[in-house]
Amino acid sequence: QSFAAICRGSALGLITPNRLGDYAGRVFSLDAGHRIEAAVGTLIGRLSQLCATLFFGIIGLLFLAVEQIIPPVILFYLLPSLLLLITSLGIFVHNPILFQKLGFFVLEKLKIRRESSFFDALYKVLDAILHVSASVARRLVWLSFLRWCVFTLQYVLLLWAFGAEKSAVLMAALVAVVFLIKSFVPSIALAE
Repeated sequence: QSFAAICRGSALGLITPNRLGDYAGRVFSLDAGHRIEAAVGTLIGRLSQLCATLFFGIIGLLFLAVEQIIPPVILFYLLPSLLLLITSLGIFVHNPILFQKLGFFVLEKLKIRRESSFFDALYKVLDAILHVSASVARRLVWLSFLRWCVFTLQYVLLLWAFGAEKSAVLMAALVAVVFLIKSFVPSIALAE
């Protein structure tokens, strides 16, 4: 069943923007009673991966600006919004008291409107997100950072294998910026 879910997800991921079908194919392979929990787990996993991509992308942009490979004015436009986004994701992933209080306030407002199937589903998703423990969220972030490092190392080794003669730090910074751009630009896997 797991193998079939991965195959379905991979097939859908090839033809959907930013490979979103990959997750939908896996989630819809589960029993109806477990889909919301799986979707929430997938969402939190994607957010933690986005956190790692933003973090290293910002470092890559800073490095490229310091080395004068890109004009520093790009940082003037990009850095504030990227820092705001990564801070928001960090707060969400680490599940602090403030986020929980806000979430439970929204849940109370949604409880009133649960007669609608949309609000009922939204209520269940938000409730599941709020009950993810902070330790699990932090572990996911660290695993996402490790995953990002593995992918970057693979790309740097491939660049060297194909004859690139730049420093590993420069190539890692360039890879970080490419990952950052790919996370914001919707694309189809086949077109990549």
